[in-house]
Amino acid sequence: MNKIGRLFNSLSERRGIKQKDLAEAAHISKQSMNGYCNGGNVPLDIGMTISRTVGDDQYRAELASEILGGLPYFSGDGFESSSVALQVISDKEQSERMALKDRAIYLMTKRDGKLTDSDRAILDDYRNEFEDEVLVELSLLITIANKLGTTTLKSREARKVQWTRDGYIKNY
Repeated sequence: MNKIGRLFNSLSERRGIKQKDLAEAAHISKQSMNGYCNGGNVPLDIGMTISRTVGDDQYRAELASEILGGLPYFSGDGFESSSVALQVISDKEQSERMALKDRAIYLMTKRDGKLTDSDRAILDDYRNEFEDEVLVELSLLITIANKLGTTTLKSREARKVQWTRDGYIKNY
């Protein structure tokens, strides 16, 4: 089965949405949706349409991970995904990253050709710890948005004006 078809199945289970409802949301036949859920290749526009229509942050994060190579949703079975657990894990990841920060920032000042293998390993460790932290933080944002009855997409749209004003992004 292709990965997007599995995402449809996961979304259906998690949200209690039937295949026929997903088909209606994507403006396709029930037979086509059934084919996608059973392993058929899913056109990108169908996956995106369902993302916009259903408004499920976990599905959106997983779809972005599959299509764009973005960070996956925090969904392993090793830890709880409650807001408290995510905050504890986030603090741990931040602590690990901060332990490497000073050395990594110093190494960032070196010219590319002057980095040793050891320097590269330290920078790679720092990047890995940073990505771990971002993965958990994004999952925490999704959990908070769910608690507020909104989505991270809506929250992000609302923040763009402030980010533009702060100079974090270009004119919005």
